[in-house]
This record gives sequence, C-alpha cells and structure tokens, in this order.
Amino acid sequence: MDSKQLAQMCARYAYDRKSQQVSIMHVEKNFVLADYFVVCTGNTEKHVKAIAQEIEVELKKKHSTTCHHIEGYQEGKWILMDFIDVIVHIYLEDMREFYELEDLWADSPKVELEFETSSGS
Repeated sequence: MDSKQLAQMCARYAYDRKSQQVSIMHVEKNFVLADYFVVCTGNTEKHVKAIAQEIEVELKKKHSTTCHHIEGYQEGKWILMDFIDVIVHIYLEDMREFYELEDLWADSPKVELEFETSSGS
C-alpha cells in the first residue's frame, strides 16, 4: 500500500467511527517527514480515542500496518498517529480551531476522499 492509499484508509476508518470534517492534505512538498496529513474531529475525548483505536485496529487487522508512534492518547484532546509517510491528527473541535492546522498548511493541496460520505464529499 502506498502512502496515498494509507491516507485514504486512515480517513475511511475515521469516518466509519463517526469522525467529522475528515480531510487529507498532500504535504510532501512542504514537509520532509510525511507525504500526507489526515485531519479529523471527534465530539468528546472518548470519541477522539475511539477514532484512534478504530484506525489502529483496522489497519493492523486488514492491512498488517502498525502505527509507529502515538501522541496525546491519554488526554484525548488531540491525538497524533505517526504512520511514517502519513500522520493522522484527531482533534476535539476547539483544539482544531485553536491550532488551525489546515491554515498552517494551506499551500498543501487537499486530496479528494475516495469514499462516499453523507455530505457527498
């Protein structure tokens, strides 16, 4: 699986766990440590943790892919999952608004989700 496919899988598993505002950014030209960021939002700390667990369990079970490093799981306000070429950011809404990651990386192109969402994106 290449890094774009991995990003799509992470986004899909986050969406399957009822994550909101799921997006993928292609950051490779601006960030040497990863090719893609997956960004999504959970409603509560428990929900943020559940999204992270869904991504980790499904990738391991279905694709034999493991997360290299996880930050912020205990607090559950902003979890960062490092899959080497893909970094997943799972936020509470207020944390996402505060850090404005998409604005910081605004010159990185957004990647269209390759699955159907309820909003049609």
